[in-house]
Amino acid sequence: TTIGGVRANHIARWNGSEWFPLGSGTNEPVLALAVHANELIAGGFFTSAGGGNANRIARWNGSSWLPLGGGMNDYVLALASYNGALYAGGAFTTAGGVSSRAISRWNGSGWSRLGSGISASRVPALAVHNEELFISHYSNGPSSIERWNGTVWGNSLGGMNGEVHSLHAFNGLLVAGGTFTQIGGILPANRIAAWNGSAWSALSGGVNSPVFALYSMDGELVVGGEFTVAGEAPADRIARWNGATWSAAGLGMDSTVRALSQFEGELVAAGSFSSAGGVASPYIAPFGPQYSTTVTIIGVEPSPSIAGEP
Repeated sequence: TTIGGVRANHIARWNGSEWFPLGSGTNEPVLALAVHANELIAGGFFTSAGGGNANRIARWNGSSWLPLGGGMNDYVLALASYNGALYAGGAFTTAGGVSSRAISRWNGSGWSRLGSGISASRVPALAVHNEELFISHYSNGPSSIERWNGTVWGNSLGGMNGEVHSLHAFNGLLVAGGTFTQIGGILPANRIAAWNGSAWSALSGGVNSPVFALYSMDGELVVGGEFTVAGEAPADRIARWNGATWSAAGLGMDSTVRALSQFEGELVAAGSFSSAGGVASPYIAPFGPQYSTTVTIIGVEPSPSIAGEP
């Protein structure tokens, strides 16, 4: 509820030097963010945004919070803008009062199901790749990844023996990260793998514990999670993949990385850590040149509410 000494209920913006609240924020944690139609979309556990009703999803127009129809009946975990529509994934079964299990589409005025829908209890990850929307989902068992072209469902990419927490497009590939050790039914792949349009491939030994976040920057894939080894390289919860080999991203974190993004040319990591690169930086930190965190710290007051998958 505070960040950098500033009161901000579950969501805030950073201008490069200071944190600012977005109105009065939300009444419960935010788990997903996306930009759609020049507005910031937030999804999570909340039922109020800016003091008004907003069931698990809301939009910020730069000055105030507004609902997206009637919202969802349970939490939102993932958001993506695709083909002019907003897509939301999570643990809900209705969106705007319409039956729409775990994923739904907002066209600017109402929510709708995607075709015949999917049989899933949760959708934790969405990504746009090769003009299709890729969707990770599961229901009391291993994940599956489906594809949606805006009109109909395509072929599944093959089942996993664990969960997929993150999807990201990188260098013409779709990268999946999670808890799995096999993907496509047969391929050994330690918690991370890449799809080239026809087959899965492992990323040089993968990592030794779950992956929660993926992001690309400066021609490299940045991976965050609970791991301490990537390939054969020591890498404390954050690592880089250059397309051939793994390397550490600085000195890493003392606990889990759950989200990665970029701001003003710097990589920003968020999670449950209290230090990054050996520098005290509760829950969020920017990485400067050569992935150093020794110059700039984004100050955050410790809070029990950390955005990420429940």
